[in-house]
Amino acid sequence: MTAIKQVLQATIEELEANNEELKSANEEIQSSNEELQSTNEEMETAREELQSTNEELTTVNEELQNRNGELAGLNNDLSNLLASVQLPLVMVDRDLRVRRFTPAAETLLNLIPTDVGRPLLDIKPDVEMPDLEAMLRSVIDRLQVIEQEVRDPKGRSYSMWIRPIEPRITGSTAPCSRWRI
Repeated sequence: MTAIKQVLQATIEELEANNEELKSANEEIQSSNEELQSTNEEMETAREELQSTNEELTTVNEELQNRNGELAGLNNDLSNLLASVQLPLVMVDRDLRVRRFTPAAETLLNLIPTDVGRPLLDIKPDVEMPDLEAMLRSVIDRLQVIEQEVRDPKGRSYSMWIRPIEPRITGSTAPCSRWRI
Protein backbone atom coordinates (compact mmCIF):
# COMPACT_ATOMS: atom_id res chain seq x y z
CA MET A 1 0.00 0.00 0.00
CA THR A 2 2.83 2.31 0.49
CA ALA A 3 3.67 2.01 -3.15
CA ILE A 4 0.14 3.06 -4.03
CA LYS A 5 0.35 5.92 -1.53
CA GLN A 6 3.63 7.03 -3.05
CA VAL A 7 2.16 6.93 -6.56
CA LEU A 8 -0.92 8.82 -5.37
CA GLN A 9 1.26 11.34 -3.52
CA ALA A 10 3.42 11.84 -6.63
CA THR A 11 0.31 12.21 -8.77
CA ILE A 12 -1.17 14.74 -6.32
CA GLU A 13 2.07 16.73 -6.28
CA GLU A 14 2.21 16.59 -10.07
CA LEU A 15 -1.39 17.77 -10.27
CA GLU A 16 -0.69 20.60 -7.84
CA ALA A 17 2.38 21.62 -9.84
CA ASN A 18 0.34 21.50 -13.07
CA ASN A 19 -2.42 23.46 -11.32
CA GLU A 20 0.11 26.14 -10.28
CA GLU A 21 1.44 26.29 -13.84
CA LEU A 22 -2.12 26.63 -15.15
CA LYS A 23 -2.84 29.43 -12.63
CA SER A 24 0.37 31.20 -13.69
CA ALA A 25 -0.50 30.75 -17.36
CA ASN A 26 -4.03 32.00 -16.69
CA GLU A 27 -2.66 35.11 -14.95
CA GLU A 28 -0.36 35.77 -17.92
CA ILE A 29 -3.29 35.34 -20.29
CA GLN A 30 -5.40 37.72 -18.20
CA SER A 31 -2.54 40.24 -18.15
CA SER A 32 -2.13 39.90 -21.92
CA ASN A 33 -5.88 40.27 -22.35
CA GLU A 34 -5.86 43.49 -20.31
CA GLU A 35 -2.96 44.82 -22.41
CA LEU A 36 -4.85 43.91 -25.57
CA GLN A 37 -7.98 45.63 -24.27
CA SER A 38 -5.93 48.73 -23.43
CA THR A 39 -4.32 48.66 -26.90
CA ASN A 40 -7.76 48.18 -28.45
CA GLU A 41 -9.08 51.23 -26.54
CA GLU A 42 -6.08 53.28 -27.70
CA MET A 43 -6.67 52.15 -31.28
CA GLU A 44 -10.36 53.04 -30.99
CA THR A 45 -9.43 56.49 -29.69
CA ALA A 46 -6.93 56.91 -32.54
CA ARG A 47 -9.58 55.76 -35.04
CA GLU A 48 -12.05 58.33 -33.66
CA GLU A 49 -9.39 61.06 -33.89
CA LEU A 50 -8.60 60.04 -37.47
CA GLN A 51 -12.28 60.05 -38.32
CA SER A 52 -12.65 63.53 -36.81
CA THR A 53 -9.55 64.75 -38.69
CA ASN A 54 -10.91 63.22 -41.90
CA GLU A 55 -14.22 65.04 -41.41
CA GLU A 56 -12.35 68.32 -40.85
CA LEU A 57 -10.24 67.70 -43.96
CA THR A 58 -13.37 66.94 -45.96
CA THR A 59 -14.90 70.24 -44.80
CA VAL A 60 -11.71 72.16 -45.62
CA ASN A 61 -11.51 70.43 -49.02
CA GLU A 62 -15.12 71.37 -49.80
CA GLU A 63 -14.42 74.99 -48.83
CA LEU A 64 -11.27 74.97 -50.98
CA GLN A 65 -13.20 73.54 -53.94
CA ASN A 66 -15.86 76.23 -53.50
CA ARG A 67 -13.22 78.97 -53.38
CA ASN A 68 -11.43 77.49 -56.39
CA GLY A 69 -14.75 77.55 -58.24
CA GLU A 70 -15.27 81.17 -57.25
CA LEU A 71 -11.73 82.06 -58.34
CA ALA A 72 -12.20 80.27 -61.64
CA GLY A 73 -15.38 82.27 -62.21
CA LEU A 74 -13.65 85.53 -61.33
CA ASN A 75 -10.72 84.63 -63.57
CA ASN A 76 -13.12 83.93 -66.44
CA ASP A 77 -14.89 87.23 -65.79
CA LEU A 78 -11.57 89.09 -65.81
CA SER A 79 -10.43 87.31 -68.98
CA ASN A 80 -13.72 88.15 -70.69
CA LEU A 81 -13.49 91.76 -69.56
CA LEU A 82 -9.92 92.12 -70.82
CA ALA A 83 -10.85 90.46 -74.12
CA SER A 84 -13.59 93.04 -74.64
CA VAL A 85 -11.52 96.11 -73.73
CA GLN A 86 -10.54 98.11 -76.81
CA LEU A 87 -7.52 99.75 -75.16
CA PRO A 88 -4.02 98.33 -75.20
CA LEU A 89 -3.57 97.32 -71.57
CA VAL A 90 -0.71 95.33 -70.02
CA MET A 91 -0.46 94.25 -66.38
CA VAL A 92 2.95 93.42 -64.92
CA ASP A 93 4.04 92.26 -61.47
CA ARG A 94 6.77 93.68 -59.20
CA ASP A 95 9.41 91.80 -61.22
CA LEU A 96 8.07 93.45 -64.39
CA ARG A 97 6.82 90.13 -65.74
CA VAL A 98 3.74 90.21 -67.94
CA ARG A 99 0.66 88.98 -66.06
CA ARG A 100 -2.14 89.79 -68.52
CA PHE A 101 -2.83 91.95 -71.54
CA THR A 102 -5.68 92.92 -73.81
CA PRO A 103 -5.98 91.92 -77.47
CA ALA A 104 -5.37 95.55 -78.44
CA ALA A 105 -1.98 95.37 -76.68
CA GLU A 106 -1.01 92.29 -78.71
CA THR A 107 -0.87 94.23 -81.95
CA LEU A 108 0.63 97.48 -80.74
CA LEU A 109 3.25 95.96 -78.45
CA ASN A 110 4.11 92.76 -80.34
CA LEU A 111 2.76 90.48 -77.59
CA ILE A 112 1.76 86.85 -77.96
CA PRO A 113 -0.08 84.61 -75.42
CA THR A 114 3.18 82.88 -74.41
CA ASP A 115 4.59 86.25 -73.27
CA VAL A 116 2.60 85.89 -70.03
CA GLY A 117 5.23 85.31 -67.35
CA ARG A 118 8.06 86.76 -69.41
CA PRO A 119 9.86 89.97 -68.42
CA LEU A 120 8.19 92.88 -70.19
CA LEU A 121 11.58 94.39 -70.99
CA ASP A 122 12.50 91.30 -73.07
CA ILE A 123 9.67 92.12 -75.48
CA LYS A 124 10.41 94.53 -78.32
CA PRO A 125 7.29 96.62 -78.98
CA ASP A 126 6.53 98.59 -82.12
CA VAL A 127 6.40 101.71 -79.95
CA GLU A 128 9.41 103.66 -78.71
CA MET A 129 9.26 103.82 -74.91
CA PRO A 130 12.51 105.27 -73.57
CA ASP A 131 13.29 104.61 -69.90
CA LEU A 132 10.35 102.18 -69.58
CA GLU A 133 12.02 100.20 -66.80
CA ALA A 134 12.78 103.33 -64.76
CA MET A 135 9.20 104.54 -65.17
CA LEU A 136 7.75 101.16 -64.16
CA ARG A 137 10.01 100.97 -61.10
CA SER A 138 9.06 104.51 -60.13
CA VAL A 139 5.36 103.69 -60.32
CA ILE A 140 5.85 100.52 -58.26
CA ASP A 141 7.97 102.28 -55.63
CA ARG A 142 5.99 105.53 -55.34
CA LEU A 143 2.51 104.27 -56.30
CA GLN A 144 2.05 107.34 -58.52
CA VAL A 145 0.71 107.57 -62.06
CA ILE A 146 3.06 108.46 -64.89
CA GLU A 147 1.78 109.71 -68.24
CA GLN A 148 4.06 110.11 -71.24
CA GLU A 149 3.66 110.54 -74.96
CA VAL A 150 5.25 107.78 -77.07
CA ARG A 151 5.56 107.24 -80.84
CA ASP A 152 5.53 104.30 -83.18
CA PRO A 153 7.91 104.00 -86.19
CA LYS A 154 5.30 105.63 -88.44
CA GLY A 155 5.31 108.76 -86.27
CA ARG A 156 1.90 108.22 -84.68
CA SER A 157 1.81 109.35 -81.08
CA TYR A 158 0.08 107.65 -78.17
CA SER A 159 -0.54 108.62 -74.58
CA MET A 160 1.05 105.98 -72.34
CA TRP A 161 -0.18 105.79 -68.76
CA ILE A 162 1.55 103.71 -66.14
CA ARG A 163 -0.47 103.35 -62.97
CA PRO A 164 -0.29 101.12 -59.92
CA ILE A 165 -3.09 98.81 -58.96
CA GLU A 166 -3.40 97.45 -55.45
CA PRO A 167 -3.73 93.69 -55.24
CA ARG A 168 -7.00 92.45 -53.77
CA ILE A 169 -5.92 88.87 -53.13
CA THR A 170 -5.02 88.15 -49.50
CA GLY A 171 -1.37 87.31 -49.00
CA SER A 172 -0.14 89.34 -51.97
CA THR A 173 1.73 92.45 -50.90
CA ALA A 174 3.37 93.61 -54.12
CA PRO A 175 1.59 96.36 -56.04
CA CYS A 176 1.21 95.65 -59.71
CA SER A 177 1.85 98.11 -62.46
CA ARG A 178 -0.66 98.50 -65.17
CA TRP A 179 -0.09 100.65 -68.15
CA ARG A 180 -1.89 101.36 -71.32
CA ILE A 181 -0.96 102.93 -74.55
